[in-house]
Amino acid sequence: MAHAAAASLRLPVGFQDCLKHLALKWISSITDRAGPSWTEAEPDVFRERLEHALSGEHWVLDGNYHSKTYDVKWPKTQTIIWLDPSFAFNLWQAVKRAIHRAWTKKELWPGTGNRESFGRSFLSRESVVLWTITSYHRLQHRYGAVQQNPPYEHLKFVRLKGRKAAEQFLNQVEELAVGG
Repeated sequence: MAHAAAASLRLPVGFQDCLKHLALKWISSITDRAGPSWTEAEPDVFRERLEHALSGEHWVLDGNYHSKTYDVKWPKTQTIIWLDPSFAFNLWQAVKRAIHRAWTKKELWPGTGNRESFGRSFLSRESVVLWTITSYHRLQHRYGAVQQNPPYEHLKFVRLKGRKAAEQFLNQVEELAVGG
């Protein structure tokens, strides 16, 4: 959780050390979903991988990549940290990340061979930049609405609207993690 928040909001690396103190299992749902040649795991395979990954007692799930797995994730979840910076910030991050990934050609998820290109990043329907533009407001509405959904009333939502809020939250987590 701290690592993802710190990396997403470009916070100091020290926050990323919080996870070490918390001794939590880190699960990246995009890694379990990504396949070679830009394919996705079959839904049943992804659900099975996710169920297995969430079988432990203490974990952090990075990402919420599929609403069709809420029934797998959320009954076992206590708190959802919603990193919710502005549209402009999200778009800027997506553009910067797309340029960097297209330039370096680094494999995105080990074993998949998936690498970004400038064409894929900016000139295709699969563009992460296009996805950011078209999904931002839809996801805002979805996450806002799900907080009012009775099956999920057990969840605590922590909505961090920007860098300052994330820094304050991570400071609190770090203090708790080191026994402060």
